[in-house]
Amino acid sequence: MARIVVDPVTRIEGHLRIEANLEGGKITDAWSSGTMFRGIELVLRGRDPREAWIWAQRICGVCTMVHAIASVRAVENALQIEVPENASIVRNLIAGAQMIHDHVVHFYHLHALDWVDVASALKADPAKTSQLAQSISNCEKSSASYFRGVQQRIKGVIDSGQLSLFASGYWGHPAYLLPPEANLLAVAHYLEALTWQSEFIRIHAVLGGKNPHPQSFLVGGMSTAMDPNEPGAVINPETIGLMRDLVRGARKFVEDYYVPDVLAIASFYKDWFTRGEGLGNFLCYGDYASGDRDDPATFLFPRGTPPRLPNPWSMPGTNTPKAAQTTSIPPRARPTPNTPDRKLLTITSMSTPNTRGLRHPATMARRWRWARWPVWWSAMRREVKRSVIAWTEF
Repeated sequence: MARIVVDPVTRIEGHLRIEANLEGGKITDAWSSGTMFRGIELVLRGRDPREAWIWAQRICGVCTMVHAIASVRAVENALQIEVPENASIVRNLIAGAQMIHDHVVHFYHLHALDWVDVASALKADPAKTSQLAQSISNCEKSSASYFRGVQQRIKGVIDSGQLSLFASGYWGHPAYLLPPEANLLAVAHYLEALTWQSEFIRIHAVLGGKNPHPQSFLVGGMSTAMDPNEPGAVINPETIGLMRDLVRGARKFVEDYYVPDVLAIASFYKDWFTRGEGLGNFLCYGDYASGDRDDPATFLFPRGTPPRLPNPWSMPGTNTPKAAQTTSIPPRARPTPNTPDRKLLTITSMSTPNTRGLRHPATMARRWRWARWPVWWSAMRREVKRSVIAWTEF
């Protein structure tokens, strides 16, 4: 029996250690442990419960406000406080913006480099990369000259020897399966996502005062000032228009960049969909209430267990990208999946819409969420419209 230790596991918040027993090419047992004590519990001890959210959200600077809203709700539930509708709308907008922002940042900036070979992008033909981009989306930035410019930027970084965040990659490793053109496409969109996320998260700056760690939460409501007739108010027709434009831009980015890139890259790593539990043992608490927060019937994301979905490449309307159709993926040795242990239940809480620590099972769970993007964006538009009406009446 061999024992494997991976310490630390990267691209997560904090430090994680994984230990596994390996027998005959199969993992027979495994353990995970968090090895960095943050001491948030000690910081909170003895403090007024109404300010707990301020400290709780310092647990993470990426998934930021989800810990604040969970803390506020805990106190409100304990004291049976009913939150005003306007406050619920603002909270939903903040939480919804966080979820969209977090999915994009996690994919491009925290996870994609596990699958994308940055150095390989130098071997790409910009013209073929352009053809690939145009075959999977309607992205405006898809010309050969655009990708040639990105390629030159990558070359400049590599030639300088100052690789920064790219320094620790296993560039050239055979486990990377993307062709050079797909690598160039992914790196280009990695850079585009950096610019997009800094703009979109201004919604938090408007509604919460800052990002990360918005400062406008209160037990029982929000401290966000609303006045349609006051230009200096936090929420007025001008800021509503700004947020509407940011939401529209986010939808375009998700449709033109994020979803096509996820499907294109995943098509080269299909064998990963046979690993792990997938969607078989997850529980969604539900969230984004449009009325009574205690009434699950008002939740945008329903409470319960996600349905078991077939392999994503066999789902209607989900075709393998053209780039994958011309690339044969060599078979790779992998252990036969074991029967899942039903005594263990993994919970993804939509009241704290972040599942970064779950890694591959969480990535699989996001397939279920992708199918709800049209519903989600329609709901976001309804929330903005409702906000305009509510704030005008206020």
